[in-house]
Amino acid sequence: MDFFLYLQTPVFAPQSVAFLQRFDGIGAWTQRINPMGVFTHQGIGAGLIVEVQQVLQTNRFAAAIERTFQISPSLKFLFRIDEFQYAKGGQYAGMTCMLQACSFLLSVITGDAVMLSEDHQLVLQRKNNGLLLNTEWGFWNPFRISQIDLAHELRPVPPAHWS
Repeated sequence: MDFFLYLQTPVFAPQSVAFLQRFDGIGAWTQRINPMGVFTHQGIGAGLIVEVQQVLQTNRFAAAIERTFQISPSLKFLFRIDEFQYAKGGQYAGMTCMLQACSFLLSVITGDAVMLSEDHQLVLQRKNNGLLLNTEWGFWNPFRISQIDLAHELRPVPPAHWS
C-alpha cells in the first residue's frame, strides 16, 4: 500500500528529513537518485519505507493536484506500507508509523497539504491550518484517528474529479 503526502511549503527535502530524524519511528536514512532522476531521501520505519523528494515544477501529477486541491506541492513524502507486518493489536505496523509520522510532520512543517492513497483517494487535507480527515471512503477508524495528535475535523469529502 502506498500513500502520498504532498505539502506546499518553503521547507526543502533535507530539512524535512532532519525533522523526521527527530521522530523515533523512522531511521536508517540514505540518499539516491530514483529511476526518474529525482534526488530522493529514503528512511525505514516499523513496517514501512519513506521516500522524501522535492516536487519538480514539470511534474504533471503535481499540476493535477494543484488543479484539484488548489495547492501547489513543493515536497512529497511516499509512505510504502508493508502489508505483511502487523503490530500486536492487529494493525499494520507501517500504517501506525505513517500516521504518527504524518501527524509529527504536520506539526513541524507549515503549509497546505494533501495525503492521497495509491488510488488517489483523499485521506486528509490541511488548508489554512485546518486539518480535515476524509471519512468518505472508510479509511479512518477509531484507532487510526487516535494516531493523529493535531486538532482535526472528521467529515466526508466526495471523490475528487481529476482534471
